[in-house]
Amino acid sequence: MKTDTRVVAAIDKALNSAVASSHINLTSTDATAVRDRLINEVAPTVINLTNNEPLWQSRVLWGALLSAIGGTAALIGYPLSAEYQNRVLETIMLWVMVGGLVSGPALTWWGRLRARKPIGT
Repeated sequence: MKTDTRVVAAIDKALNSAVASSHINLTSTDATAVRDRLINEVAPTVINLTNNEPLWQSRVLWGALLSAIGGTAALIGYPLSAEYQNRVLETIMLWVMVGGLVSGPALTWWGRLRARKPIGT
């Protein structure tokens, strides 16, 4: 997951200010650890709040698609209950998550096997 550079810059600015402050007992080493933790905690929230997740991870997109399918099914005589639509959406999101968990290591393994020279050479 790529973190927006503006978020990182804001966190860095705040931490540098805290390190420079005589009122706060924070060392550069501590600031680095805090920075990494903050980025790991804040980045997913920022991505979600700004709707920057990939389309296939968007619950809004999947919800809209499922609503359209449910509405169409009701029009042609096959109504889908809200509970059933919820279960289907949860199942879709579970499979999306499983796909990510499986494809990440698989692509890493494939990339390692395909690499012919070290990065940066």
